[in-house]
Amino acid sequence: MTWNDFIAVARRVANQEGLPLSVLLGQAALETGRDPGKAPGNNFFGIKGGGTAGSQSLKTQEQGKKGLYSTVANFARFTNPEESIRAYLNTIEKLVPNWRELASDPASLVQAIKSAGYATDVNYVQKVLNTPEFKAYASEPTQTGESYKVDLTKPKNPYPNIESPLPYNRLAPS
Repeated sequence: MTWNDFIAVARRVANQEGLPLSVLLGQAALETGRDPGKAPGNNFFGIKGGGTAGSQSLKTQEQGKKGLYSTVANFARFTNPEESIRAYLNTIEKLVPNWRELASDPASLVQAIKSAGYATDVNYVQKVLNTPEFKAYASEPTQTGESYKVDLTKPKNPYPNIESPLPYNRLAPS
C-alpha cells in the first residue's frame, strides 16, 4: 500500500461518515510520516489497546508533567487500513459525542479530540493543523456540500527535492 492508496481509502470512509478528510489525513500523517510501512499492524492513528487483529507492544513517547518520556505500550493491530480508520472514527465518537456538529470546522474538531484526551502531546493540535495534508484537504466540502470554515493558505511542498503525492497547488488561486 502506498500513501496515495491510503488517501483513497480515507477519502471513501470520510465521505461515507461525514468526517473531515483533513482530520483523518493530518492525524495519520503525524503518526506515520506518510509512510504506510510505519503504521505497524495497519495502525495509522496510534490507537492504543486491541484492534481487530489483536495488539502489539511498541515504543512510544508520552507527554508527562516533566515533559516527553519514552515508554512501551500496547497498540491496536488491524487487518487493513479501513479497519484502522473506522476504529479512529469510533474513538472520536466516544471521546467527542458531538463531533458531527464540529465537522464543518476541522480545526475545532482536532482541538476537541485533544481536549477529550486523545493525545498527550501538548503540541498535538498545532502538529496536526500544520501537516500538509490537513492544509491541503481542510477546504474540501463536507458530505452535505458545505465548505469547511477554515482559512488556511496554500501549503508549500515541504519536500521540494522529491516528488510529492499531494496536490500542493490544489488550493492555489485561479
